[in-house]
Amino acid sequence: MSFIENGNYNQDVLAYFESDYFKKPKEQFKFIKKHIDKAIKNKKKVVLFDVGCARGEFIFYLQKFYPFFKYYGIDLNSECIKFAKKSVKNAVFIQTDFLKLELNQKTDIIVMSGFLAIFDNFQNILDKALALKKRRIYFNFWCFQ
Repeated sequence: MSFIENGNYNQDVLAYFESDYFKKPKEQFKFIKKHIDKAIKNKKKVVLFDVGCARGEFIFYLQKFYPFFKYYGIDLNSECIKFAKKSVKNAVFIQTDFLKLELNQKTDIIVMSGFLAIFDNFQNILDKALALKKRRIYFNFWCFQ
């Protein structure tokens, strides 16, 4: 699946950018949150990475429930990161290739929602995630719903 066709974003990507998941969160956000609820059990020092964070909608959604988390959003798309930095407070957004990300700390939770679906081979991405995580990794293959 290619997100760029003839030098432009394909229709799925354009539809995503026209959606407002800040006002109407995706169902998958709610689904992943339920699993996070079970995993953290009132722990206050939680670091969460949203890999392929796009415009930061998922972090925005989680902040309502977990304002004490430390959030990082990672995406390769510079326009998405600019938008996220303007729209979501109390989070760090990094425009980089996840495989090139260098961290001095491990993370408690890594979320890759729809991120892996764009790759034919994602073993190296999973290896990187496993090297960074302390507790949990949540990923799904849903894309543009």
